[in-house]
Amino acid sequence: MHVERDYLVKRVFPQLSAWCEERRLRLIDIDLRWGVSEVDATQNKHVVQVCLNRIDECRPFFLCFLGQRRGWVPENNDVNYEDIKQK
Repeated sequence: MHVERDYLVKRVFPQLSAWCEERRLRLIDIDLRWGVSEVDATQNKHVVQVCLNRIDECRPFFLCFLGQRRGWVPENNDVNYEDIKQK
């Protein structure tokens, strides 16, 4: 989805941001791949928690675009289930 993502970032989000500003709203675009460090992914196993935190920061609204292709699919030992239980 690189082409689609580039189109959103370069064409859609600037126009949508301007539309929002006219209405005293603020658009913040995030990519759930941003902010996940190598340590979180390999040693701490906090990828799911980092993504959930980023979604929580979007309150009161979160709009998600999903593609047909999956990215990383965690194995059971890749997830720290204590993080999820805390939510």
